[in-house]
Amino acid sequence: MQREITVEVVPSRGTGDAPVLYMLDGVGAPIRSTGWAHQAYIADRMKDENVHVVNPAGAYASYYTDWEEIDPVLGNNKWETFLTEELPAIVDERLNTNDKAAVGGISMGAQAAMHLAATHPDVYDAVMSFSGFYSTMDALGYQTVRLSVETRGGDVENMWGPHRSARWAENDTISHPEGLRGKAVYFSAGNAEIGPDDVKQYGANYQDLIIGLVLEMGVYENSKAFEKALDRAGIEHKVDFADTGLHNWPNFLKNFESGWDYIKPALYGGDVEPGTGTPGASGSAGSLGTSGSLGSSGSTGS
Repeated sequence: MQREITVEVVPSRGTGDAPVLYMLDGVGAPIRSTGWAHQAYIADRMKDENVHVVNPAGAYASYYTDWEEIDPVLGNNKWETFLTEELPAIVDERLNTNDKAAVGGISMGAQAAMHLAATHPDVYDAVMSFSGFYSTMDALGYQTVRLSVETRGGDVENMWGPHRSARWAENDTISHPEGLRGKAVYFSAGNAEIGPDDVKQYGANYQDLIIGLVLEMGVYENSKAFEKALDRAGIEHKVDFADTGLHNWPNFLKNFESGWDYIKPALYGGDVEPGTGTPGASGSAGSLGTSGSLGSSGSTGS
């Protein structure tokens, strides 16, 4: 992408080699930090886990994909190349890693995470996504993507070309989930019912509440459809539907622990002691050390 990309890292506190968990932001994706740092407090959530958590920042309204054209507002986006070809090599060079990796995300990042896991099964062993929309070809999926990009100044045709082109179809994970076979696949959604967390989140901001309700309503229906698609394909997975929840961080995080508990055996490669982040008899977490930051990494992809 010919620019510097900030990458926030929570290194594993074990002294041995550890797998990598790449976590992707939603559509707002700040340039200098991520929601995983200042909304999810991922460093605290994962402090006892034997995994390197890697959060790339600055993917604002990009869908973490390779755009067909440079956009006058959103710039040169080649995020799929960066995430699958460039960043893993940098992470492997700077951290003690093994050959296991997972990708996860919320909202825009959830949709992208599922696509990346299905399209690059040689890169990722597991995926967990929270409130993602996994169809780009149906009317609601198209409008969701279009509005997400265009309300932020971008031209959605610069991303994948005209709707129903081959690039749009490639990103329609619900129609070709075969690449997820054999992976640990987890996803969750709220049911668009207003709960106490939503009232606290929005307060008197009824406009944002309605937007959050409408978005999660679509997410819920699409997640149900995705569940059926995986069942038809015979692809093992786990899905959680919350009793309440709109499209916001409190809802995204309700099932974070459930998702992580489901996918981490695929990363640790053995039994996992219940309620902990420690591998069992067939793994070794190593002794605890200090955590730090990988800093920024450049992108050289075209």
